Amino acid sequence: QVNTSFNIDLQFQTAPFHLRLFAWIVDMIMLYIYIFVLSYLFATTISLDNAQNFGLVELLIVIPYLAYHFVCELFMNGQSFGKKLLGVQVVSLNGKNASSSQYLLRWLLRTIDFGFFLGVVFLVSGNLFLGGVILIGSVISIILFITTPNNQRLGDFLAGTVVVMKKLPYNLNDTIFKELDVKNYKVVFPMVMRLSDKDINLINN
Repeated sequence: QVNTSFNIDLQFQTAPFHLRLFAWIVDMIMLYIYIFVLSYLFATTISLDNAQNFGLVELLIVIPYLAYHFVCELFMNGQSFGKKLLGVQVVSLNGKNASSSQYLLRWLLRTIDFGFFLGVVFLVSGNLFLGGVILIGSVISIILFITTPNNQRLGDFLAGTVVVMKKLPYNLNDTIFKELDVKNYKVVFPMVMRLSDKDINLINN
């Protein structure tokens, strides 16, 4: 729930876990298709070894893969292609579009947020410190997601963002900004006109 400067409370519905999961799966499928197509093109033209020697693998595959979520959310108003398809969006806790620094912070913490299996891999390979940090961070992120009212992972919690449903749980007809049929309307409480703004605010509170 966000209170606006007009003293009107806007209620956003936080995105449920399954929609966020499906959005992530869609993004991963798109990224792996992109990687497969580019790898195939390199293999059938200049070969993967030559592409790697010229830095094309890093430039056209590794960097886009790593920067995908940050770039998409920055230029698509808090949405990746998966989020757009599933109708969810990243916003600031004040209901406005998140800032570039907020997108950057939540993106930097993605490795920890989704790093449970990566942490296990590091632990198995003998890198106890890095594996332990990532593993503990991912566990904290899961606990935060379950316990926080807005279902925020660690990146969202520190960046001050939340993932909400793009479609608001109400429409224009639920507000005062609509045409009213006053032909057959009868005033029920005419004495309300004697109330001041202070009285109405007191009643509202």
